[in-house]
Amino acid sequence: MKKSLTFLATLAVFLGFAGFASAVVLNNPLGNQDFAGLICKVVVYIGGLVASLSVVMFVWAGTLYVLSAGDPAKIQKAKDVLKYAVYGTALALAGGGLIGLIANVIGASSGPGCGS
Repeated sequence: MKKSLTFLATLAVFLGFAGFASAVVLNNPLGNQDFAGLICKVVVYIGGLVASLSVVMFVWAGTLYVLSAGDPAKIQKAKDVLKYAVYGTALALAGGGLIGLIANVIGASSGPGCGS
């Protein structure tokens, strides 16, 4: 019985503050009003992330190549890392372009930095 009274009292207190909480206005942190703008921001963010990672992978491949000391296995590993970095960068760029193409085909309005 004491637990239920405590629960009801706590519930009444929190419901009493609900009127104050309804006066709070939350702004959209992304600044978008539509789904296409949200997708645009996500694509731009992921594009920057992929560009940063591709630079790191190119530097890593170069480091592996320089430190291979003529060992054919290590040289092949460096070439493989470089090849996969190029493939990943090309795939990421094609993915961003595909999103822009689909947005143009369906007539979605993209914001600045997202094509049309």
